[in-house]
Amino acid sequence: MMTTSKKPEEPFTIVIVGDKGVGKTTLLNRFGQSEGAVMATHVDNKEVIACFWDVLAPSLSGYKDKLMKKADAFLVVYDVTKEKSFESILEWNITMKLKTIEFPFNVAVSKHVMMMVIGSKNDLEEKRAVSKEHGEEYAKKLGAIAFREMNTLNFTKEPFLWMLQAVSLRRKFPNREKFMEQLIKEEDEKSSKNAQS
Repeated sequence: MMTTSKKPEEPFTIVIVGDKGVGKTTLLNRFGQSEGAVMATHVDNKEVIACFWDVLAPSLSGYKDKLMKKADAFLVVYDVTKEKSFESILEWNITMKLKTIEFPFNVAVSKHVMMMVIGSKNDLEEKRAVSKEHGEEYAKKLGAIAFREMNTLNFTKEPFLWMLQAVSLRRKFPNREKFMEQLIKEEDEKSSKNAQS
């Protein structure tokens, strides 16, 4: 019996922020775009689509506030070789909360901004200024739902796909506590399957 896909949801808006020079544009260039990228996957037999935007790109300067206000989630990028960019995560976290507070029914609201923290350029180990452990610990402290490190040499779309699936799950479970419970449950199930394969 042929399985039919459900009608796709309205595309999610995922905004990428971080200090200048941390690698946001370089990451998006791996998708063939320097300001934004579109990604699609299937969740529960339904196509979900997200638009990833680097709101600090010059061509999007006039749309920065609008994109941040409607954001379903954020990817906060810092450079593991530059401690100042890491310290700026707190400032970006505050900015995200201020930008989304006007939309109380958005999934990225007020103190519960949905974000993933990404440490870029982890291939430059000899220049590292922020340890992976410190980055992950600080991300959790700020309420990030996930932490990753990556670089353009060993680029993978996994963090972007993971965030897309997480945003889709959050739409199903708008309550943060229930969402986190379900997210942990699904992560445990994936880990169990990977261990068995």
